[in-house]
Amino acid sequence: MGFFMKNYLLLPFYIAQVLTVLVLFPAFRNLSSIYFLITILLIFIVLLEFIKNPHKGGFHMKIFYFFLVYSIFVIFWSGIYMQSLAFLPGVPRLLLMLIMALIFIITLKTEKQVTSILKIILFCYIIAAISIIYQIIFGPISWFASPHRRAGLDRYASILGSLTVYGAIAGYPLIILYSKLPLIKNTFLKIAFILIIFLSAFFSLSKAAIIMLALSMIVFITFDGARFIRQTKPSNFVIYSLVIVLGVFIVGQIPEIYSYYNAIVAQTIGHNSFLTDYSGVMDSPSINIDQLIRRLTHWTSGMIIEYGNIVYFLGIGLQGGAGVMGMNPDVGVYGSAHNSLGDLFFMGGLPYLLIFIIMYFFVQLTLFMNREIPLAKVLFMLNILFFANLLVASGSIFQPAISVCFWLSLAYSNILNKNNNN
Repeated sequence: MGFFMKNYLLLPFYIAQVLTVLVLFPAFRNLSSIYFLITILLIFIVLLEFIKNPHKGGFHMKIFYFFLVYSIFVIFWSGIYMQSLAFLPGVPRLLLMLIMALIFIITLKTEKQVTSILKIILFCYIIAAISIIYQIIFGPISWFASPHRRAGLDRYASILGSLTVYGAIAGYPLIILYSKLPLIKNTFLKIAFILIIFLSAFFSLSKAAIIMLALSMIVFITFDGARFIRQTKPSNFVIYSLVIVLGVFIVGQIPEIYSYYNAIVAQTIGHNSFLTDYSGVMDSPSINIDQLIRRLTHWTSGMIIEYGNIVYFLGIGLQGGAGVMGMNPDVGVYGSAHNSLGDLFFMGGLPYLLIFIIMYFFVQLTLFMNREIPLAKVLFMLNILFFANLLVASGSIFQPAISVCFWLSLAYSNILNKNNNN
């Protein structure tokens, strides 16, 4: 009897684990509508438990509830502003990760449970990496997003969603694998996963992937590099050095790998460096400071002129999120800010943007104040990568694979506050 009672009490947590996989693998929806039925049913079960036993939280919860309520207001405001139902496809996109955040808050009670969810996220990222490599070898998977070409090479999406998603999270699994968290204990398995992540980053032909790989290493060295050097055995340093040499050799000696590496590094930087000699077509702009500033300001200023002062106060609803919020270009022409902070600003005005920034700040502050805990430090570093995505990628706040670690860290911050207050 006790066994069944214990498992019944843990049922919401088990559901949260399953839902994490389902929301991170949206490509499953292309296989069958059963995906939607299962997801909705599991969400309903957890939310029903929440209605029966409302969750009382601290400061982080209050900010999150405020953000959630304002998001619901944005939905209703969309209908009023747009005077049509064209905003409806964006409603589930807006609410999905907010509901997942609520589910994390409801179901996760201990650090061990949060770590368990993070481990599931890590394996989802690794499976996504493998799914890209698989397509390079065997061709496209029919139920994934359609492939495209860049620099004359085939570019494939992962199981995480669209073509651009894997590049945005490429650095996330590296931070988790490098960290003190004992999620993967076997050194050789950890090295194999790291090689897979790097290979898939090259094969994704995503400039964001190259930047996120570099940024993840900078962030890790800054906040956890000293610990890593201090605690790593000399024999492991030898292994890591040999792996680096082997990796360089593989890239240089296998033409298929080198062609992808050569193209994406040159496309990202804008010229040859780091063992590249690319001479093909540069079919997309390289990443530099001018491009980043343009990304943040050019479209934003144009949209302010287009929509007027109302954007400062109430925004223009889901129309402000354009394509990432499901706005159909056949219905109307919708401008995009091309960054996630701009999305919030145009959807709900300055209040919406400020609420999120305050929530992000206090989550990071809580994690930083508890950085002696390995899980807190990992989530703190992951949220730095997440914020970098907010500056350059539309929809990041609501895209499952990109934002899931932040919403998980919100729930964990709530747990830390409770523990510190007891």
